[in-house]
Amino acid sequence: EAPVTISITDFSLNKTRFLAGEPVEATAIIANVGSSEENLASVLYIKDKFGHVLDKQVSRNFLVPSGGNYRLSLIWEGSLPDGAYKAEISIESVEGTPIAGASGDFSVTSGEIVRLMVPESLNYGETGRFDVAFANYRSQAVKAEVRLTIQDNEGGFVENLPLKHMEVKAAN
Repeated sequence: EAPVTISITDFSLNKTRFLAGEPVEATAIIANVGSSEENLASVLYIKDKFGHVLDKQVSRNFLVPSGGNYRLSLIWEGSLPDGAYKAEISIESVEGTPIAGASGDFSVTSGEIVRLMVPESLNYGETGRFDVAFANYRSQAVKAEVRLTIQDNEGGFVENLPLKHMEVKAAN
């Protein structure tokens, strides 16, 4: 069996937190320590937190010179629900035999709490203002609900504030 002459010396994603619908860009530096030029292909797999393949992006064949490096960039464009994911790159021979691989974790969000303002302290029976602001990155409005629990300075339960429902406009 011939020694492995191809390796991934660097792998990165353009970021680790994406808004729903944003493209995921993976970049890898592929090194060839062998004495001959290598003709290779790659596949970028998008996997869920259980390792199931959700989608993939296949590259065109590329050449890595003997003793040299090749910078590979693959962009996956698709839609994922909120959650945790893995982008995994596989470097393969043109016949499809895996040679090297690398991966990176990322998350997708379509909305979030962007501001939570609460009084620093309240005495029993005193009223206070609680302000919560949401960002919605979806193309349609969503319904949100706010549940706040008041605790004492030791973390003990004091009171649940009434549940509040609201609509958060699209792409705000």
